[in-house]
Amino acid sequence: MNGKLYIVENVEAEVCTACGERYFHAKTLDAIDELLLKQHVVEKTLDVEVVRFHREAA
Repeated sequence: MNGKLYIVENVEAEVCTACGERYFHAKTLDAIDELLLKQHVVEKTLDVEVVRFHREAA
């Protein structure tokens, strides 16, 4: 969101009974957006490496 990466913990997800894939309801995603757009408590900050995959390297 706005060039930042967020990890949001404890988000309820539905699970597809056929394939096991997890998904989120639109209302949940809207609530996450609302949370991140206003002042919020940051539990911790992590360093994240960004690596570009090049097909030739495989």
